[in-house]
Amino acid sequence: MLFKSDDHLNQVLAKLSLISLYILLACNFVVVVIGYFVSQLHPLAANSNPMLRNIIFVLMVAEMAAIFLARNFMLKRIARSHPENEPVDDNILYRELLNITIAVVAMCSAISIYGLILILLGEDFKFLILFVAISLVGYQFFRLRSRDFED
Repeated sequence: MLFKSDDHLNQVLAKLSLISLYILLACNFVVVVIGYFVSQLHPLAANSNPMLRNIIFVLMVAEMAAIFLARNFMLKRIARSHPENEPVDDNILYRELLNITIAVVAMCSAISIYGLILILLGEDFKFLILFVAISLVGYQFFRLRSRDFED
């Protein structure tokens, strides 16, 4: 086990999760505000292109898969670099977990930016809200949890 105790693990993960959730919420809020004002500039979605919309939906699904793969790769790298019997400096471990958390948050916030791109391409505001919701749900699936460190 890389941590001193389960309580220490839970404290570190709670701190990282809370900070990253605030960052993701702030990014999504900014995207929604910008998207709202842009959607008011062209109230009728006459410029929408179903082909581009479908491409961006596929890109969003690929982004979710990339988040899963990147997170698992980074967690395995941490497990390989720190053997179980060897003591680990808390600052080094915290920085590595912070890097994983930043990567997950950045990739999840990219999903909401895809929704903003749809708004700029002439889609309805409801697509932006859908992408923001998927961004938040994706974060809840891919954030670090204590069960990631059990084995």
